[in-house]
Amino acid sequence: MPISKNAMRRCLIIDQVICDRHYHKPNMQRIIDVCREQGIEVSSETIQKDINMMKKDRPNGFGAPIKFDFQLQEYIYTDPKFTINGVKLSPEDASVLAESLVLIKCMMRTELGDKLRHAMEKVLSSSLEEVDQNERYPILKTMEPPRSRGYEFMDLLIDCCKVGIPISFIHYSYKNERFKSIVLHPYVVREFENRWYVYGFSETHNALRSFGLDRIYEPIKLDKKYQKGNTRQILSFLNDMYGVFPLEVETPVEVILRADPLTTKFLTAYPIHDTQELIKFTNGGAHVKLKLIPTMELIHLVWSYGPSLRIIAPDWLIEKQKSLKTRI
Repeated sequence: MPISKNAMRRCLIIDQVICDRHYHKPNMQRIIDVCREQGIEVSSETIQKDINMMKKDRPNGFGAPIKFDFQLQEYIYTDPKFTINGVKLSPEDASVLAESLVLIKCMMRTELGDKLRHAMEKVLSSSLEEVDQNERYPILKTMEPPRSRGYEFMDLLIDCCKVGIPISFIHYSYKNERFKSIVLHPYVVREFENRWYVYGFSETHNALRSFGLDRIYEPIKLDKKYQKGNTRQILSFLNDMYGVFPLEVETPVEVILRADPLTTKFLTAYPIHDTQELIKFTNGGAHVKLKLIPTMELIHLVWSYGPSLRIIAPDWLIEKQKSLKTRI
């Protein structure tokens, strides 16, 4: 749970009193007196709760090595160099962090994201510089998608990718409407258009595969040897595709699209891929050259523009698009 601004101010005062023990005796009364000097009315019970919180391990506390010396009747740090008081933020720094929190809340709704958000909120609350609160509405707003199923497995999958642990899960195919048992050596967890996927070597398919988290059920870690991934193939999955489900080739090829003038303007502002190159016509339209691995998502993107965008090369991709369209 995030530390409130008032609680953080009291923690900073406790830290200050303990660090200044050579000038004043750091006991409960001294802490209360300094709080009152700074306009904070507080009880000894509240201060004791703050001290207990400070002693908790991060991210719920500060891991402060606070001890009450009964002989001296004062609080001390068992590590004389310890302090929670770092560099104060300027209003501009605090504003940037506050805006960044909006993005983190949208994109990292996992245990890792919660820890990062908690850490940033702690940094913000530790700044004695107040951020202007006169705004009645947020100036940065993201479209936060509804929480889909599968997010609950995010931390487990990230851990397995990081440590190198095979997993087993039940996968549901939307197309075939059936369940299948999968054994996967996971390499990467990736987001694409607000949907999350895990990518790795599937023993079931004897090939590299992506699986949508929304179709995964009951994932468990397996006590078996982990098959490491090929770095080149993993980087290709991350960088050489628009989407996550490749079609007939596994290496980048040149794909050429034809865009009308209005669509050309959109694609100039929002490129499809890092390799995008526009060859513009005098009427404002363009050939859109891409060097990537063609995917289902690329075809769906072209369809979304209707007649304003179409594939003109390679020929096999044009035929693939036609065959997929006849199934709809």
